[in-house]
Amino acid sequence: MKKIQLRGAIFSLLFCVVALHVFGASVEPVRFKGWDGALRVTNQAVEIVVVPRIGRLVHFGPVEGENLLSFNEALAGQTPSEEEGDWVNHGGDWLWPVHQGRWDDMGGSFWPPLRLMEGPAWEGRAWIEEDGTGVIRMSRSYGAPLFLEVERVFILPPGKPRRDAGGTSRASHR
Repeated sequence: MKKIQLRGAIFSLLFCVVALHVFGASVEPVRFKGWDGALRVTNQAVEIVVVPRIGRLVHFGPVEGENLLSFNEALAGQTPSEEEGDWVNHGGDWLWPVHQGRWDDMGGSFWPPLRLMEGPAWEGRAWIEEDGTGVIRMSRSYGAPLFLEVERVFILPPGKPRRDAGGTSRASHR
């Protein structure tokens, strides 16, 4: 009887490992359009790519398919200049750490955004949860005049092919 239970337990464990591999998300660091350190998460239907160097979700679409986000190919691989100048719009999904209505009060204008919102690079890491969910987390500190800690989390669940990816953003004063 114990031999049968042990075989059943081993079979169940192997099935879970195989199911996680087949149905779970995958995470990998990649070089994406000239940027090193990009993070890609995929499940059976969707892939997302985040580039911490520029703090953006730059690709969202079907696996090996068309990007559904607007993206400026002419700026691929480029990072913001250290010098003041025009804001660089790479496209993709971006987070404003401060409401646009406050930019004038901070020494900017209604448009373009303040350069302090662009650089330096965000910190990024990616992992797979026990249930096979792929997660990318980016975080960044903003100094004066914002004094904010900002975090963005992108979540791609496993399972049958899905086309929904969730995410959260959070800012807190230091």
